[in-house]
Amino acid sequence: MWNYKLGGYQVLKKWLSYRERNILRHPLKPEEVQHFADTTGRIAAILLLMNAAAAHEDRSLPRLSD
Repeated sequence: MWNYKLGGYQVLKKWLSYRERNILRHPLKPEEVQHFADTTGRIAAILLLMNAAAAHEDRSLPRLSD
């Protein structure tokens, strides 16, 4: 999930980079940590759906010979 990119950016890395302690000047709040965990779960669900769709597509498309 860490390597998942959207628009050319690693989503989780980008989110955390905007919340560095020296930028925010405070540690992450519990709701920010929960948001990060929720986002991670959503990315995991997207990746599972993408893998399932790709597997289904591989089984259902006819193969073309060269």
